[in-house]
Amino acid sequence: MTLPESDLLRRRTLDACFEFVAPTAQPDVLSAYLPLSPGDVRFDEAGNAATLSIAPRRWLIPSPTDTLLRRLRELAKRGCGTLTDVDGKWQALHAEGPDGRRLLESTIDLNETLNQRGCASTVLFDCPAIIAPRDTGFDLWVASSYLQSFLAAARLLGFIE
Repeated sequence: MTLPESDLLRRRTLDACFEFVAPTAQPDVLSAYLPLSPGDVRFDEAGNAATLSIAPRRWLIPSPTDTLLRRLRELAKRGCGTLTDVDGKWQALHAEGPDGRRLLESTIDLNETLNQRGCASTVLFDCPAIIAPRDTGFDLWVASSYLQSFLAAARLLGFIE
C-alpha cells in the first residue's frame, strides 16, 4: 500500500507489533513493564512510544525491544496475560505539525479525546485508530484494512494529493 508523498503524513516502519492483554493479573506484577494508567505511554530511548495503554488492561507494543518482548513472554508464560503478535494489523503513520492537528480535528475533538492522556483508541473518519501526541505532531496506528479509507478521507478534505 503506497502512501502519497506528503509533508503531512509519513509512514513509520514497525519491526514487529504486539498486543498484551492481562484481564486478571495484579497491577504490581505488570507495573515494571507496562503503564497502568488509562491512556498512559512509555517511551523507548529514541523517544518512540514503546508501550501504550489502549484500553483497560490492553496494551499496544509497537516495535518492542528484545528485552521487553522477552519480559512480556515471561509474563504470558506465568499466566499473567496473553501476548499476541498483531503484525500487519496496524499501519503506523506520523501526522506532522499544525496540518496534522487540523487533519485529526476534522474528524474528532482532540482535546476531548486525549483529555490529558498520552494516547487514545478512537475512530478517525470511521477508521479504527490509536493516536499519541508527539512534539512535532501525532503518531497514529490505523487499522490496516482501513488505511485506504483514512487516506481517501484525508485526500477528500485536501490534506494530501
